[in-house]
Amino acid sequence: MNITAETLNILFLLVPGFISSALFRLVIPRKKTDQLLFLFEILAFSIALYVFVSMFQKWEPIIVIEKDNSSILINNNYKVILYILFSSIALPMLLAFIFGNCWHIKILRKCRISFSTNRSSAWHDVFIEQNRFTRVHLKDGRILDGHPMYYTESEDGPKYVYLYKHDWYDGQAQKSIQSQMHGILIPENQIEFIEFWLEKSELKEGETV
Repeated sequence: MNITAETLNILFLLVPGFISSALFRLVIPRKKTDQLLFLFEILAFSIALYVFVSMFQKWEPIIVIEKDNSSILINNNYKVILYILFSSIALPMLLAFIFGNCWHIKILRKCRISFSTNRSSAWHDVFIEQNRFTRVHLKDGRILDGHPMYYTESEDGPKYVYLYKHDWYDGQAQKSIQSQMHGILIPENQIEFIEFWLEKSELKEGETV
């Protein structure tokens, strides 16, 4: 099987796109997608990288075969290679920052184009956006106060929330019983509902938490 210079150059063009796609998926985990969408993503990254690098450096083929087929030349333009490597890392990190903070969705919501988020459930929306002290009501009637340090991000399997420096709340005595533990891991199926405290800056004058 003969591999032509054009085939090798196309592969070299797609490799940076593959690196970018892999880094983006590593930072922003997603459900498994079919191969067609994965290939489309690689192609989209490759085209974006080609356009970006071409703005600063003339894109030249990595491998060139002379007209008489007497020899194969490898492009030693290291500037182009460095631009490609830098861009294949910087672009997915920039997109991960934008998607991770939902800037694109916030702009659409502000323009009243969309009212949804790109997250899979309200569970993720709340714990990502509301970094607050919480009160967790369990199904058996017990109540805990604490700060949610970790929570389950995957939709597969049961969800958990980890409360940091939690206290057990005595509803009858209206006071918290301090715990000496670092935290507690609570499965979703034991939670009745969760309350989120207001910040002091959000309280009206004279109100207390």
